[in-house]
Amino acid sequence: PPFVQLALGPHHSCGLTAGGTAHCWGRNDVGQLGTGTPGEATPVPQPVDTPVLFTSLSSGVGPTCGITADGAAYCWGGSGSSPEPVAGQLRFSQIASPGGYACGLAEDGVYCWGSIWGMARDDGEPWPVNDRATPYRVYGTR
Repeated sequence: PPFVQLALGPHHSCGLTAGGTAHCWGRNDVGQLGTGTPGEATPVPQPVDTPVLFTSLSSGVGPTCGITADGAAYCWGGSGSSPEPVAGQLRFSQIASPGGYACGLAEDGVYCWGSIWGMARDDGEPWPVNDRATPYRVYGTR
């Protein structure tokens, strides 16, 4: 399909159509393609297994994430093979997923979730290792 946006990672890539559907290709060992099950790599774009429509995508080494028109974030790969909503019902204008974690820009600051080293949460406490579900506001980003 024709794409209006690309999200490129070192092992897989995704494209977004004008209608908001996501398609991914490349490695799929941890479900990065969002096809519902981890499996073989493919050079052909595969539709992501979700009825959710996205306005932007981000992919990296681990998860792939997308943002919907109302700012909801969904991620897949690593901890899930199909898109799952990010916990906390936060709304984002931008998202990045460079490694085993993701971060999103919300109205009241930057939130990150996943495995992150060397950051402090908004309360100044160290980041909880391997907390993949709960977004925390990054210290000093209000």
